Amino acid sequence: MPLSFFPEAAQQFVKLSPFRFMYSFPLEIFVEKLSGMDLALAFGTGLFWIATLYLLYRFLFRKGIRIYTGFGQ
Repeated sequence: MPLSFFPEAAQQFVKLSPFRFMYSFPLEIFVEKLSGMDLALAFGTGLFWIATLYLLYRFLFRKGIRIYTGFGQ
């Protein structure tokens, strides 16, 4: 949902969450609400979330492979 639908107090939190980049961020680009430094900061935040979630995925996958035990043929 667009950021403007959230209360003022929650907007700062939502701007930093990864869920913003699914719907709100592309919409803000489309309606030209973001430009210049705001756009660069938003792309940087998106890249941060991509890197963070990728590293979390790698860590959890390796930990899961070590714990996994399989039976059968």
